Amino acid sequence: MAAGNRKRSGENARRAPLALDRILVVKAALELLDDGGLEAFNMRALAQRLGTYPATVYWHVGNRNEVLSAVLEMVFDEIALPEPGVVLWDEWLARLAREYRTVMQRHPALGAWVASHLYSRLTAPTMTESILAMLYRAGFRDRQLASAFNAFVGSLVGWVATEMISTESDFGADWAREYEDQIRGLPVEGYPTIVGNVDVLADEVFSLRWHGGSDKPLDSSFEFAVQVWLNGLRGMLLQQEVDRRADQP
Repeated sequence: MAAGNRKRSGENARRAPLALDRILVVKAALELLDDGGLEAFNMRALAQRLGTYPATVYWHVGNRNEVLSAVLEMVFDEIALPEPGVVLWDEWLARLAREYRTVMQRHPALGAWVASHLYSRLTAPTMTESILAMLYRAGFRDRQLASAFNAFVGSLVGWVATEMISTESDFGADWAREYEDQIRGLPVEGYPTIVGNVDVLADEVFSLRWHGGSDKPLDSSFEFAVQVWLNGLRGMLLQQEVDRRADQP
């Protein structure tokens, strides 16, 4: 064998892709997300973590969005919910909301991706079916079934994604202290509500925060939001019943 051929054969042997399967790839993707966040997640970095080539990852799982969708499905397996019929529909949705938030607190980088890919056909169809089935059981039909789903899921996913925004900033190491000083130093003229309630609003309102949800979760605000969403859905069902009775001769 020629020297050049021997050299190429040796290189190929050293660089041969590892034996992988879909589950191994998805687990590695989740670890990469947890370690480096969404910004650091790409197919090359995932392949390096697995000791293989990007093409091998594509072959096992697909492109970046398909990998992230597979990660989401794996993460959703961590959500523990009662079987339909064991609890009332509104209690089931409340438990889903709390479980979803708990899972996203463990994997905060994934929350931002979910919020920007709710339209995707690849995003958690099993969970979508479960939520729709529960809303249908509650009494939502036709266009209101779609509206109820969008109201609940859109509110939940958006709320959690906003809460989980990182404390990192491009403004420098002292930005949090400077931002707090700015909030507490606002003049009463023009900002009477903020100034008058600054002790309960500072670092508690989304737009007045300098901590992210991983460092300072907004537990009481989240429970308040869950009750607002469920009360709204209950109110819509009650209004439907009132309208139905009014239409009867």
